[in-house]
Amino acid sequence: MEAGAVTAPVTPLLEWAAAVLAGALDAAGELPAAAGGIEALRGLVLSPESVRDRLRSARSAPVAASAPPPLPDSLLGPLRRLGADAFELAAIGLAVAVELDPAAARAVAYLHDDMRLRRLSVDLLAALCADLAGDWTAGRRCLAPSSRLVTRGLLEVTAAGGDAEVRATPALAGHVVGMHHLAPELVAALGTAAAIPVATHHPAVTRWAEAPDQAVLHVHGAGPDVLGARVAASLDRAGRPAVEVDLAALDEAHARGLSAHCLLGDLAAMLVLPREGHPALGSLLGSIDAVCLVDQGLALWQSPSASTLRPVASVELASLEVSERAAAVAEGLRDGGIRLADPDGALPFARRYRHGPDAIAKVAGATRARLRAEERSTARDTDILAVAAVLAGAPLRDLATRVDRVAGWADLAVPEPIADELRELCARVDVRDAVLGDRGYARTLGTARGVSALFAGPSGAGKTLAASVVACELGLALYRVDLARIVSKYIGETERNLEAVFAAAESTDVVLLFDEADALFGRRSEVHDAHDRYANLEVAYLLQRMEVYDGVAILSTNLLRNLDEAFTRRLDFRVLFPFPAAAERRRIWRLMWPPGERLADDVDLDALALEHELSGGMIRNAALAAAHLAETERAMVSSRHLEHAIAREHDKLGHLPRISTAEPGR
Repeated sequence: MEAGAVTAPVTPLLEWAAAVLAGALDAAGELPAAAGGIEALRGLVLSPESVRDRLRSARSAPVAASAPPPLPDSLLGPLRRLGADAFELAAIGLAVAVELDPAAARAVAYLHDDMRLRRLSVDLLAALCADLAGDWTAGRRCLAPSSRLVTRGLLEVTAAGGDAEVRATPALAGHVVGMHHLAPELVAALGTAAAIPVATHHPAVTRWAEAPDQAVLHVHGAGPDVLGARVAASLDRAGRPAVEVDLAALDEAHARGLSAHCLLGDLAAMLVLPREGHPALGSLLGSIDAVCLVDQGLALWQSPSASTLRPVASVELASLEVSERAAAVAEGLRDGGIRLADPDGALPFARRYRHGPDAIAKVAGATRARLRAEERSTARDTDILAVAAVLAGAPLRDLATRVDRVAGWADLAVPEPIADELRELCARVDVRDAVLGDRGYARTLGTARGVSALFAGPSGAGKTLAASVVACELGLALYRVDLARIVSKYIGETERNLEAVFAAAESTDVVLLFDEADALFGRRSEVHDAHDRYANLEVAYLLQRMEVYDGVAILSTNLLRNLDEAFTRRLDFRVLFPFPAAAERRRIWRLMWPPGERLADDVDLDALALEHELSGGMIRNAALAAAHLAETERAMVSSRHLEHAIAREHDKLGHLPRISTAEPGR
């Protein structure tokens, strides 16, 4: 870049560098001319006159070469925070000038006696700065690859030794001229640590941001986006800008670029820790002044890769409160011109979904899009819940199967005490935040927010249907855990698969259904061999994991006696589904037929309910089979079709068949 093309604040620096290099040229004297004369090697050899002429053109006024470099204010502030001494200031000034001014680069090549070496060597830079700032050997130490000018991303040194090349990094040179240069790999890892307005600040984080000598701050307790929102709200309150860094997307080679970015911009760095650690974490902790570690679950700040001499302050931050979540989704809707039909219309969503800011923004955006498509400008609570249920469960798609059945209380034919227990389960999910937070039970009884239930009863008694009703009532998606993907014959593999299911379920908000739960949560036995020992370890792990699970989990089983007794204490509800009595069978028979389906006059559903002791699942199968028989004859469903289908159901279970004398088709 030509000197005349740079901005005005940089011109004094280039004039100072030209004076320093001119003094070095005078001290070096005239180098011996090459054989054959200088003209014979034009373009390969520099003449002292041409070098001096170019340097003179870069100076508009005489400058004292012994004065400190006139660095721009935008650079002086970061260097003062770094505690740079006179030698380091001079080294920075010369390195930047050589990077920006071709005349200075030509002078450096002449001083090297090699026109190919247009950047400063360690020896030359040390010698030049020693004339300005004293000890040459101390200057050499300031230019070592491990020096702070290098580790903070301000200078690059190609190797150890006096011949190594020194140059100003693109981040430093760009900052001086107001062009903030970031490598594409670094840009991909950076995000804006924006605080959503509803996120409350945390006093400990605010005090940390305002402290002059800062420890490394380690925050944990909630999801990364919630932690980021809380930290950003605290930093905003302290007037401290911050940048969020996803370490999983940060290449180790660009860690120094991140350090320079934070130093030059006086930024606090929020490092989102990947679960597997990061090789550059230790160097980042030592090279960034204000570092906040956002922990996704593992205390990686204690690992050897994150070792640092700086103290570490650990702060637990809570998830967004119900009121914060409700306000966030309402604000997201308002941003798109959508208002709530009820001022409290976002509360059902906020009570049932523990989403962080990112997920809330997605729900609000999808709800806006849906309402615009329907040409509506107001949102009901059911609109938000419906959208949230569709979006939920993405992390579980490879581990469990979504149950899309839509069912309500009217579809459930169970005794009233069973329905009351299910309603109580739903109410508990709605009020758990108020009980733990507002009433203070989290301080005395722990903060576990999970709700678990066991549905036990014979096959076809309505356990899966009841799980669907609960999920629909809560506005949550229902996911059935696929045992074929979970259970493994290899030791420890089942536990790892289950941990993946629980972790994925905790990152979203769904109802998790373990069908045929006795296969996983079986009774522990005496240990006779290694297989028994590992089977008991598997059940013990499940007992502990279920106790700390933070979501809604339903276990269903046909064999209650096979379940480990320790589960009874850990479960919030145990709902026993009886075999349907005649009154329930009547209702189930009536619920089987879709609207508009006409039955033949000879069909007596009450008589069928009294005569045949069938479970709800068997009644469903019989009704469907009878409908198929009727369709093959292009006729209405008649008692003949139903009796034939019921006989098939008895046949499956080895019961004595009850078939009418008239067979279908005759």
